[in-house]
Amino acid sequence: MASLAAIPDLLLHIILQSDLDTLLHLRLTSRSVKDLITAYESTVVRRVARNTFPQSKRLLLEASSKGKYDLKWLLDCKLRQLAAIAVDKHRWEHKLRVADGAAAEDPVGEELRERVFKGFRILRLFSNVARDAESVPLDELPQIAIAAQNDHSKPFHVVQRAVPHFRRKSLITSTAYCISKRWSQAQESTRLALLSSDMIREWRKELWILETRENFLRQMWPEYACYFQDMFFFVKASFSHLDKQDKHFDWGFEKGSKRLDDSWVSWYILREGPRLFWEQWWANRDNPEVPPILEEIEDAWDGRPPVLAKMERESCRRLFETLDDLAQDAYPYNPIATVFRPQPWTFFAEYGLAFERRLRAVERHPEEILERVAFHVDMKPFVPL
Repeated sequence: MASLAAIPDLLLHIILQSDLDTLLHLRLTSRSVKDLITAYESTVVRRVARNTFPQSKRLLLEASSKGKYDLKWLLDCKLRQLAAIAVDKHRWEHKLRVADGAAAEDPVGEELRERVFKGFRILRLFSNVARDAESVPLDELPQIAIAAQNDHSKPFHVVQRAVPHFRRKSLITSTAYCISKRWSQAQESTRLALLSSDMIREWRKELWILETRENFLRQMWPEYACYFQDMFFFVKASFSHLDKQDKHFDWGFEKGSKRLDDSWVSWYILREGPRLFWEQWWANRDNPEVPPILEEIEDAWDGRPPVLAKMERESCRRLFETLDDLAQDAYPYNPIATVFRPQPWTFFAEYGLAFERRLRAVERHPEEILERVAFHVDMKPFVPL
């Protein structure tokens, strides 16, 4: 690579032929390659975006007005593509019938795609927090006080639901890094398990992640909680056809339920972030050897100590409760209100009207560009031409 870096014109030509993932790997090969990419950043990111999303004209059009052309813009294009796929492929949530959604090239879906894109940005933030937790020194993690056996006067970290007028102030109710009332109910059965030093470390790390995520939420406008929920609505659709009684989902709901936020899988999605769906929906569509991400989720579940899975699920549940509280703050209930909180299905009626209008006017429907996307998580990402 050192000899190649000495020929900048040839190296730049190679860079301009790469896609997004290849570019990110090239930046890590040497300082000279990274400097070359930085020197021609505006040109490079636009070319790489076209290479990565060759048919996505509307995605590049919508992204072109969002800030300067740099690596951050390119990484946002990645999330915009996930949003476009989620809204588009939601139409095929059920394999035997067509549901609601908007084609990626349909201008009518622009507002909803923007909301889902912002939701993916928050998911990326949550995932980065989980990654950062791995490097936090042990003495900076929250302390855990193990209650004595049969001593119910010292419950584990208990979170109380926030009073409506003080939701944002009481996301974290104390420096104890509280978690959930449900966790205190299980304290006796998990007391001995928590005495394990490894388990205590994992629990302290999970509490640090929860507190950090909620601190980020305190700095956001409440509307962003709605964006996250919109994104998760579409993410859940890629799981909705599976048997919800599978142990690793840990649902507690009947088959067909889309309450993914009550599952351990939700915790795993928060940890891994958009990477999961990028690899399932786009990055590996030309690689027949890559398994579906459902196998990765099952592998992560297998052999997991039950008490650890319970901690992770309760941490995730608490975060979703906080998001729900913030979403209510964004659109507080008012029986005489004329403005209601936008939901994904509120946009679907508009898409249906646009579809009927095109039929009556014999207009051409938007081009379908995502036929090769393996939307459901039990499908191999590779889709042959």
